[in-house]
Amino acid sequence: MKKLIIVILLILLITNCSYKSEYDDSFKSFYNEKLNKIIIYDSITELDNPIPTDDWIEFYENTNYLYLLTGHKFRFDRTEPPGYPSQEILELDIKELKEWYYKNGNNMSIQKADSIVNMKCDSLGGGVFYYKGIRYESNNNVSN
Repeated sequence: MKKLIIVILLILLITNCSYKSEYDDSFKSFYNEKLNKIIIYDSITELDNPIPTDDWIEFYENTNYLYLLTGHKFRFDRTEPPGYPSQEILELDIKELKEWYYKNGNNMSIQKADSIVNMKCDSLGGGVFYYKGIRYESNNNVSN
């Protein structure tokens, strides 16, 4: 009987550890995808081609989400189109965002990140909410 209990406890322990690992990996991928999109956008701005407005919007969405989640104050120029004044400034932002992840990422999930961002959006007046990192407009109009 003791052996059965020990085996069950070991199975539960292994299952919980593997679930936690997948849980953390999901947020890690999510977070790194946002960083990579910022880097890719910056590489597009270095070309002499016009930058589609949708790319601006995606850049602003990623930087805004990360700002609300981490409190990081981005150093890009808020011009049309937005962009970094130099590669060094971009690298500094990315480095600081990675440092935030190393300090906080192990205790984070996408749902928890969305919750933090949504709470901060509400404190700023609401109007939007995030689900799995995607921004949605909220309709606060109530018909009577």
